Amino acid sequence: MKSTQMPKDNDLDFIKRLLNEDPVTIDLVKSTMDRYHKTDLPSVPVPSRRSKTRFVFSVASLAAVMLFTLPYLSPTMAASMKQVPVLSTLFQFTGDLGLRTADERGWYTSTASQDSHNGISLQVPVVMFDGTRLSLGIERMGQAESTSLPLQSQIKSIHLSIDGRDIQDFQPSQTDNSIDIYSFQGRDKNSSVLEFSNLRNQGGEPFPDHFRLSLEVILEGVDQPYALTVPVRLNVSDLKVYSPHLKHSYQNLTVDLEKVEVTPVTTSISLRLTVDPSDSRHIPLMGYDLFDESGHKLNFLTSHSWNPTDGLVQVTDARYEPLNGYSKTIVIKPYLYLYKDPANKEMIISEDGTPKIRYIPELEMRVALK
Repeated sequence: MKSTQMPKDNDLDFIKRLLNEDPVTIDLVKSTMDRYHKTDLPSVPVPSRRSKTRFVFSVASLAAVMLFTLPYLSPTMAASMKQVPVLSTLFQFTGDLGLRTADERGWYTSTASQDSHNGISLQVPVVMFDGTRLSLGIERMGQAESTSLPLQSQIKSIHLSIDGRDIQDFQPSQTDNSIDIYSFQGRDKNSSVLEFSNLRNQGGEPFPDHFRLSLEVILEGVDQPYALTVPVRLNVSDLKVYSPHLKHSYQNLTVDLEKVEVTPVTTSISLRLTVDPSDSRHIPLMGYDLFDESGHKLNFLTSHSWNPTDGLVQVTDARYEPLNGYSKTIVIKPYLYLYKDPANKEMIISEDGTPKIRYIPELEMRVALK
């Protein structure tokens, strides 16, 4: 059973700034960082508006799977119970508009999964799956409530399985393109939101609409792992998929927009970046900002990139906050980071601590959602 350790804070700070100009903590998994280093991309530290502290996890199957059925509330009952404000879930306290919307609309499953060791209990009270990402709230109770150590910092590793299958069984076969796990600040230091997505747009196997998710969580200072199992169901059925297949080129770069996926909780784009081998031997570090038809920039959530060939092709799935329901068009603006010295990959940092970027108008894409 493989275990991935948490990254050091100073290693993450630069990447967070790198991936998002906004002060949102983006946490990239070790496997993702390894893929970037292999393509000679700059090594850097990370931020996040969503207060994310991302785990460097390699997820493996659980040694033990809980075999009993856990009770859960239907979305209809959850929605009716939400007439009482104190029943808001952890999702309501995140900086994620999509999760707050799911909380308000009752698009989640409540669970009673809990395990205790050494006077410290972990529970997963809520989970949301919209077909593009899976988010679950996790809370710490008991003796740990008196400690100053946040739950995110106490978690050493997490292993996941779906219906008894190692979650990495769902990654593209015969590749090192692994599924990443992200962690975001919850209501307080004793709570967090974990999140991950499948890699079906990169050749991986999609998650089923209904399954049992098992977690094995190891906490710093606790000698036994926590075993938790939660029922997962597709909480949002309104998934719209668009396949515009737009292709724009600029100098030695070509960007293909392969898919746009829209739910009331998440907006996702899948792109393929190709570099002309006659002009360059490396893929530049490129980001993508997403705007609605009124010019409002959607907050970036997470992304997953992978080089499937010889390093001159990069596929990316990027996720953003949900669109305004009236928006019938999106605009994707690719950008490159600016460097003081491209040779040593030293970036130009603005006064707010984020890397400076340059949009590439020739690669901009306008997509009609109809």
